[in-house]
Amino acid sequence: MRFYLNCFKVALVFLLVSSAFAEEKAKLLSFECAEEMTGVIQNVSKKDLRYISVTIPLFKGEMKVGDARANVGGLDAGGKWAFKAFYTTKDITGCGTPKITAM
Repeated sequence: MRFYLNCFKVALVFLLVSSAFAEEKAKLLSFECAEEMTGVIQNVSKKDLRYISVTIPLFKGEMKVGDARANVGGLDAGGKWAFKAFYTTKDITGCGTPKITAM
């Protein structure tokens, strides 16, 4: 049992350290939470990205009521993507922090 506990500790430390030093692949340069949700994301890695998506939480008061989403296939190293995120939720009052997924 002690062996497994030590292995778990080592794995946990590895995950924490590797995530702390993970390369940032894409960066949000600008974002506007309005009737049309738009913004700009830049590939800040040294490699071309195959796929990027942005998910923006939508709120009505303090309650999350949906997400706005946009995605694109392929973005060159250093390239910028002007996105327009779509949603169907009505009467939103605010947006959360956009989450970027890049591969």
